[in-house]
Amino acid sequence: QCRSRLRNIVRTRSLLCNGPLQSAPTRESRTGDLCLSITRKLTMTEKAKTTSDDHYFMYFPGNYRWSAAFISMLGTSTWGGSDIGEVDRIGRLLKAAPKQTDEAWFDASVQIANETRAHAARYEKSGHRVSAAPFYLRACKYYQMAERFRTPKDARALEIYQHSIDCFHAFTRMTDVKIEIVEVPFVDGSMPGYFVHAQNSTASRKPAVVFFDGLDVTKEIQYM
Repeated sequence: QCRSRLRNIVRTRSLLCNGPLQSAPTRESRTGDLCLSITRKLTMTEKAKTTSDDHYFMYFPGNYRWSAAFISMLGTSTWGGSDIGEVDRIGRLLKAAPKQTDEAWFDASVQIANETRAHAARYEKSGHRVSAAPFYLRACKYYQMAERFRTPKDARALEIYQHSIDCFHAFTRMTDVKIEIVEVPFVDGSMPGYFVHAQNSTASRKPAVVFFDGLDVTKEIQYM
């Protein structure tokens, strides 16, 4: 019986997609219209794929730097490094910008970072530290993503970078994850770092892994 129904569906679909449509607004004609509409959309999609040189998702077509950075923000949403709604708001501000300049990127990212940080401060002031922590973490991310394309580094870039550090330090004070702010001795000085304590380990001597950031990554972004 199931096979018979399937054959009928296939025959009906073939008739509706390839045969003449009924002039009356019957269920069959509406189904046929839908089938043709889907076929046209699929054809357009295939043409777009074949005419584009990009073989990966580009949030900003033709702008690899912005698209890669945007995907970096979206990619950390799963574990709290960003919020899809907040990142989308940054994207809308950028799409509305007259030109795709690094200044536009900086301004849009800082705007959402400031708003996110304000929410964090409000939660902290009202005594809701657990609620404030993730807002501080996300504000740190947006500030750092704003600063990354501002070159050469001027006073404004350094100010925003300091805001990101302040937000991450606030996060370490309020999160339930044990994180220590440390200075690692190095040559004649030291390097700032974080010691994230191992969780769910019963070993007397906990395992430790050392991470170093790269050319365009910071210790805060590594945590996210």
